[in-house]
Parts: sequence; C-alpha cells; structure tokens
Amino acid sequence: MTNLTDELNTIKTNNFKYLLILIYFIVVYSAFLYHDVSIYYHVIFIVGLVVLVIFYEKIERELASVKMRNFYIKAKLQYKIDELEVSINKNNSEFNKKILQNILEEIEV
Repeated sequence: MTNLTDELNTIKTNNFKYLLILIYFIVVYSAFLYHDVSIYYHVIFIVGLVVLVIFYEKIERELASVKMRNFYIKAKLQYKIDELEVSINKNNSEFNKKILQNILEEIEV
C-alpha cells in the first residue's frame, strides 16, 4: 500500500510541476503579446520552454534510475544480512566469517 501511495504522490508532484511550467508559460507569453515584442523573442521563448521540459524529463529519468539502483543495493544487502542471521543460527563460525567478509566487500563497492 505504501508503494501505491508513493506512486500517487509522485504523479501529483509531477502534475503540479507541469502546471507551474504552464502557468509560467501563459504569464510570460501574455506579457510578450501585450508588449508586442519581435517574433524572434517568441521563438526563443518557445524553444527555451521545450528544452526546459526535455531536460526536466531527462533529470526525472536519471533520478528514477538512481532510486532503483539504491533500492536494488538495499535489497541485496538485506539478503546478505538475512543469510548471516541464518548462518548464526546454524552456529557455523567458518561460514559466518565467509558471509561477513562478502558483506563487507559489497559495502565497500
């Protein structure tokens, strides 16, 4: 349930950011129309807005990949910790040392 709530909050946040960009576009573009500026300014503004949205999407994808990588690392470490707990329950000290060494090596990476 928490993951669904997080997804909904992410969607709401993204929609709010796009709404702010749209409001900014409307306000600035209406100022351009009111002051009757050159067509070049209109073109530069629209191209700048498109570039802004493209870079925003690229940054969002990078952040999502970093979050997934962090989630994968946490899951992998949790699995290793669970393995260590199982080995402690078996009272096999050589096996414990081996598992602990693997965990420490992965944390360093």
